[in-house]
Amino acid sequence: MRLSVIIPVLRRDAFFVECRASVGDDPDVEVIAIEGVSPVGRARNEALSRATGDWILFVDADDLLAPGWLTVVRGMIARHPQVDMVGFGRSEKLPLEPCVLGDDREIDVSETLPDDIVDRYLWQYAYRRDLLRELHFTEFVRGEDRLFEGEALLRARRVAVCEAVLYGYRQHAASAMHALWSRQNVSDEIAWRVAWVRKLTDSGKTMSRRAWREMGLYLLEYIPYDGRQVVDPSERRAVRECWFAALAEVDKRFFSAWQRGVMRLLSVTRSRVLAWVLCRMPFELKRRTMFLRRHRT
Repeated sequence: MRLSVIIPVLRRDAFFVECRASVGDDPDVEVIAIEGVSPVGRARNEALSRATGDWILFVDADDLLAPGWLTVVRGMIARHPQVDMVGFGRSEKLPLEPCVLGDDREIDVSETLPDDIVDRYLWQYAYRRDLLRELHFTEFVRGEDRLFEGEALLRARRVAVCEAVLYGYRQHAASAMHALWSRQNVSDEIAWRVAWVRKLTDSGKTMSRRAWREMGLYLLEYIPYDGRQVVDPSERRAVRECWFAALAEVDKRFFSAWQRGVMRLLSVTRSRVLAWVLCRMPFELKRRTMFLRRHRT
């Protein structure tokens, strides 16, 4: 079994050196590091076209794989020969401890995607190469990885998962996820979620009730929370209009009743004040209530 590890590289720095070292040098592991190609989705597409492995794994250049990761992945593939994807745990606490394969399970995802399947990220799975044929990353600035992973799940029939921590996610100020917010990246965050809901609905599959509820919260709370971080006022207004339009467009059938009602109300009124009251105020009240409780005890 040959495995291809794809690493999009924006620059060769200390993070990349550490990342590459964590992958190791096994004769059955092909490492494809694509440099100088922007955006990241394009780099991953180019790497996919070059990959020759039976299985594909994606690693960001500032992240790490845990010692023993290859043994765990090989073990899961051997124990679950019929699955299309194998998933594993992640941690933000670095360095990572050596990992071993413990309990794992195989899940039928031919009709419904459970919570813990949807909650994992692109780099928390190894993918059977045949599953990814003619599947491409979009040109979104943000969210192209989540949409790609989601489309892979729509193609998959069975998935094996374990909780062994194989992936180390590094948070730092220079990472793409911590870059300054702009109209483009906030709009992309909205767009990939709308695209995912549309593709999921068209596929005939669905998510668990909790996963739908979480997606609804993302769609409703994105502007009251993260939209405020767009610095330019005119861009902030444009992002709000994009958000209101998305709430009008997205298929609402599977969201909870109150989420459907709020989405329809906001898409009709396009009221910033109403959006804050309905989406932001409940969080503020909860936060302040918890603050008061802590200081009373």
